Amino acid sequence: MQAGICFTKTLHDHLIQVGIGMHDSSAALLTYLHLFPEPFLLLSTGTWCISLNPFNDQPLTHEELSQDCLCYLTNTGKAVKASRLFAGKWHEEMVIKMASHFQLKPEYFSAIKYRPEIIKQSTADMDLNQYSSAEEAYHNFMYQLVKLQAASSKLVLEKTNIKNIYVDGGFSKNEIFMYLMADFFPSKNMYAASVAQASAFGAAIVIHNMWNDKPLPNNLVKLHHYKVKNSNLP
Repeated sequence: MQAGICFTKTLHDHLIQVGIGMHDSSAALLTYLHLFPEPFLLLSTGTWCISLNPFNDQPLTHEELSQDCLCYLTNTGKAVKASRLFAGKWHEEMVIKMASHFQLKPEYFSAIKYRPEIIKQSTADMDLNQYSSAEEAYHNFMYQLVKLQAASSKLVLEKTNIKNIYVDGGFSKNEIFMYLMADFFPSKNMYAASVAQASAFGAAIVIHNMWNDKPLPNNLVKLHHYKVKNSNLP
């Protein structure tokens, strides 16, 4: 069944056009494809952090599959190579652990500013007793998290000429995450992207001609460019 087909349904006594439905990440990707014509990687962050590369047409390899890569589909059936990491869940659990250890509220960590000088070579087991402050512990945890995220994203970036990376979702609002991503990808343009209801807008694009005779808007995204701050990370 074609994704652009609509059906007429009654909702609260109003006739509306309804599509067949789309996966939220696939729908959000359509928003970015509409807004940005140049090749890009979209890192959709939440409980799962999913790197979506609609410009990588290489078949999935056994090695990629073993590292949690997969393919999403666009509304036209085109494969979109993707990798994923359970980073949001790990972050949530570690913030609770650090808040308890340092006797702080979890909300405290969302306001910490980026200080690359307090990042040190540390092990991934994150023994909090080795840190003298919550800021130091959080920075070093985020370094470990972004190191894994960078490795995950690189799995689908290889063999593609992509210069722009757009990060949306929860981590796009995390200054430390964004600066570290810029540090791990110094040759890329790293953007925190804010699009209101990106999934809903992407789904609406698919059936746009069925319900709307106005042109599609092009000013729905807000971008913040993050530049490399420290090229001497551990």
